[in-house]
Amino acid sequence: MAIAAVGTTGSIVFAGSQTGLVNVRSWALTFSRPGFDTTPFAPTSNARTTLGGLVDIEGSAEIFLDSAAEFTAAEFNDPDTAAAAFTLKATDPTGVGNSPTYVFDGYITGFSPAVRTNSINTATISFVASGTNVTVSVA
Repeated sequence: MAIAAVGTTGSIVFAGSQTGLVNVRSWALTFSRPGFDTTPFAPTSNARTTLGGLVDIEGSAEIFLDSAAEFTAAEFNDPDTAAAAFTLKATDPTGVGNSPTYVFDGYITGFSPAVRTNSINTATISFVASGTNVTVSVA
């Protein structure tokens, strides 16, 4: 089972940095949790039993790059780099201001820049959440 969330604003701050990739154009998150079959070999009923596994959070974001939001190879290539702090605000489907905000630590797992002449330089990043520091608030 997977639950998805999408949004249009957010920030990503790398450890040791005071600035983040504040130019998040759009993002998507997927929350999933595997189920493990725990049915005994000699079941007493016709129903399977399942035990839920650990929650997995992964996603992607489209960002645009400028002099205020630089992405360096150190954030992506160094295996000792601490997790980045993600804050992603979901799109409000009702227009009433009830948008959930997702805050978590995670690692960038992919980076695909798209540089165009006389246009906005964008990049798509993929990421995974790490640890138990995940909060969801509605504001």
